[in-house]
Amino acid sequence: MGKKITVIVPVYNTKKFLTRCVNSILKQSYENLEVIIIDDGSTDGSAQVCDELSKSDKRVRVIHQKNKGIATTRNIGIENATGYYISFVDSDDYLEKDLYKNLIENNESESNILIFDYEICDVNGKLVHNPLLANENNLEKRRQFYSNEKLLHLIWNEKLFCYLWSMLIPKKLFENVRFPDGRLYEDEAVFYKIFMVSDGAEYIPYKGYHYVQHNSSITKTLRNKDMWDRVETYQEAEDYIAQLPDELKVDFKKHKESILLMCYCTLAKLEKNSKKMKKLRQEILKDKDYLTSDEKVKRILLELNFLHIIFNLKGKMEKKDDYMY
Repeated sequence: MGKKITVIVPVYNTKKFLTRCVNSILKQSYENLEVIIIDDGSTDGSAQVCDELSKSDKRVRVIHQKNKGIATTRNIGIENATGYYISFVDSDDYLEKDLYKNLIENNESESNILIFDYEICDVNGKLVHNPLLANENNLEKRRQFYSNEKLLHLIWNEKLFCYLWSMLIPKKLFENVRFPDGRLYEDEAVFYKIFMVSDGAEYIPYKGYHYVQHNSSITKTLRNKDMWDRVETYQEAEDYIAQLPDELKVDFKKHKESILLMCYCTLAKLEKNSKKMKKLRQEILKDKDYLTSDEKVKRILLELNFLHIIFNLKGKMEKKDDYMY
C-alpha cells in the first residue's frame, strides 16, 4: 500500500455539488486516503450533507466551524492531516477515478511535488476548455522532473499556470508554510514558498481534475479588498525572493510588476485615486523597466498620471451599462 493522501475539501454553500465532489474522491482506485471536509459556516444545508457523507465512509472526517474564509479553512485542514501527501479539492469540483493512482505509481521520489493537468467544465460536466500544460506552456508532453528553480522560472514567465488543486504535495513542505488568514488569492501567497523548500516537481500529463466554471462573472463581483490582497501577497514576497539567484529575481520582478499593474487598472475602476493608489503607482513606476512591451502604453499613461482616470471612467460606464440591462 502506498503513502496515505489527505484530501482537504473546504465547503461553503456548495450543497448542490458536494456529494459529486466527495464521491469522486471516495471512489478513487487508490484507496489509502483520508478526506477532511471542513464546513466553513455554510447556511444552505451543506453541513448536513457533510455529516451524511461522513457516515458513508470511515475515511471521512468532518469539521464544522464559523465562517473564517478559505485560507484559514485550508490551514485547519493541514493541521489535522495525517497523510504523507496533501491534496486540495474545491467542493464544487470533481476528480477522475484514477487520478491518485496515476500520480503515485512510478513516482520517482516521495519528496517531489506532483503536478497534473485539468479540464474546465460547466456545472453539468460539459467541457468548456481543455488546456494542456505540455502544449500550451512549453512543457514536454511526458512525465518529467523539474527543479524548483525551473518551476519558478516557468511560472513567473507565465509558461506554467499552477493551482494548488492541480498538485499533490508532501505534507512536510507545509511545516513552516501557512495560508494568510483572511486573504484571497491565497494560492499565490503559498506556492512559491512550497517550491522553494521542495526538491522539485514531476509533471504528469494526466487530466485528472475537473474544474467547474460557474456562469457568474468574476469581473462584476470583484471587491477592492480582493485586489489589495493580491498586491499585499506580491509585496511581502520580496523578503523571500531575496535569497534566490539573480536570474530568478529578475523573473519575479517582471511577474510582480505585471500583476501590480493589472491590480492598479482593476482598482482604478473600483475606487478613486486614494493615498494607497498613489503609493501603488509609485511602486510600479519604481521598477517600470521590468514591464513588458505589451504594457508600454499603460506604463506611459501611468507616468502621466492618466491611467487611473481612464479606468475610473471605464468603470463608471460599465456600471451604467449594467444598470441599463
